[in-house]
Amino acid sequence: MLQTKGTSKLRKSFAIIIVSCILVIFFVGFDDIRAKVRDTKRKADINQIVKALDIYYDRHGKYPESEDDWQGWDMTISPSGGSSNFLKPLYDENILTGQIRDPLNNNTYFYRYQKFPYGSNNCLTEYYVLQIVNFETYQNDHGQGSCPKYNFAKELPNGFTIMKNDQ
Repeated sequence: MLQTKGTSKLRKSFAIIIVSCILVIFFVGFDDIRAKVRDTKRKADINQIVKALDIYYDRHGKYPESEDDWQGWDMTISPSGGSSNFLKPLYDENILTGQIRDPLNNNTYFYRYQKFPYGSNNCLTEYYVLQIVNFETYQNDHGQGSCPKYNFAKELPNGFTIMKNDQ
């Protein structure tokens, strides 16, 4: 059977459309994969920070004070958008090496830490709160951390909270 010029052009156009659709699906899927990888890194970072805070506690009998980058929080990003010296005491003592930062580390995605004194939010001990402010993908587990007057985990609808007491 002979192909006409119109049929050949139609097949080429169809092939281009199919390849274009496959590429679009691949790149959209690739962005999702990259977001999930960054979220996995965030969870690993927080676990590493918690272990470092526990080592600090074992050495000093207390958790480090927060540097107060913004409203009492020690953050991986400064309020002006630059980098900050997040959890400096852990680096000063070589408990942590290499700066831990959120993979994107911008005004939407960053980590923060704050140590609260006895009695804050009606908690009966000193405590710290460590948070991943936001994930890129939906998370079922938002961590835990609350005092009688405040639930830190509810503060960040797609973040993660760890709270530990000085005891």
